[in-house]
Amino acid sequence: MAFHPNYQENGKFYVHYTDGSGTIISEFQVTSDPNVADSNSERIILPIFAPGTLHQGGQLHFGLDGYLYISMGENGNAANSQNINNLLGKVLRIDVDNPDKGFEYGIPADNPFAKTEGRDEIFAYGFRNPWRFSIDSTGRLFLGDVGHHPPPLKREGLELVINGGNYGWPIMEGSICFQDPNGDCDMTGLELPIYDYHRNAWHAVTGGYVYEGNEIPELDGVYIFGDVGISEIWALKEILPGYWVESKILASTPAPAVTLGEDKYGEIYYASFITGKVYKIKRTP
Repeated sequence: MAFHPNYQENGKFYVHYTDGSGTIISEFQVTSDPNVADSNSERIILPIFAPGTLHQGGQLHFGLDGYLYISMGENGNAANSQNINNLLGKVLRIDVDNPDKGFEYGIPADNPFAKTEGRDEIFAYGFRNPWRFSIDSTGRLFLGDVGHHPPPLKREGLELVINGGNYGWPIMEGSICFQDPNGDCDMTGLELPIYDYHRNAWHAVTGGYVYEGNEIPELDGVYIFGDVGISEIWALKEILPGYWVESKILASTPAPAVTLGEDKYGEIYYASFITGKVYKIKRTP
């Protein structure tokens, strides 16, 4: 879910959920009690047909531009990711405040296919399962894209997503060619991950957040992420413009991180579906 930028005034929030036929993006409102939602207030914004049960994304964020960003997986069909005529395997961007005639949302004028062939809602494409992403205070969109299963490659990728970018799946998985990891493929026009890693015992990258809090100043500007298959949290640091390295293991944790989040102060949390708990990342001596 994501709160509208003017939530304190309009009480609107948005939910990304699946219903058996695909993914639904809906708007809800709170009641007169700001801690209780009105279950009858649902306004379906964008239904996305997805016939399979795999890789349906799952993240919503409002950008600094006020638009709603939505991640969608390729639904288990790799061909969807490069097909600009559907919404699967994409990051979408829509305007929930200014609906176009006949729709529940509008299209930002600078979306890459707004004035040409392709679905107007698309912001970037070529993803496999971009189920966790975040937007930092400067507007940069960081995304974790889960690699293929079973082998041969098992590459987990972290992407810095730009308007109109093509992130390569299934031509590439992470930074290497998917069909022939020891050969060549046409990378023309493809965006490479800022970091990727080989997954052996690990399962799936959990995209995280840039640390912008005050409690751990050593982590200022560092990207924090995890993996659902290992009980560790990692740090990724930009040591030169455009050059990111995994700087260290930040923490050995009680359980793997299935999702991360941040509070209004920029402090980072993660949740586990093994323990059912939410943990805060804190500085230790």
